[in-house]
Amino acid sequence: ERLGAHVSGDGTRFAAWAPNAAAVSVIGDFNGWKPGAHPLEAIGDTGVWQGFVPGVGKGALYKLHVKSKLRGY
Repeated sequence: ERLGAHVSGDGTRFAAWAPNAAAVSVIGDFNGWKPGAHPLEAIGDTGVWQGFVPGVGKGALYKLHVKSKLRGY
């Protein structure tokens, strides 16, 4: 219920579980598929990353770009 993409008001709230990530960002048509354009924030040491992307609505194409703690993969 908490993870995934949830349209909220004038944008979408994203949350993902990526415990071995050094960074997570949302990429899609809305930002030219550019990693880092919409970074998610780590919630302590829980492995959960979350953030809000304004202007992204239902049906938007997106992926999560995950950078690993292991040698930056």
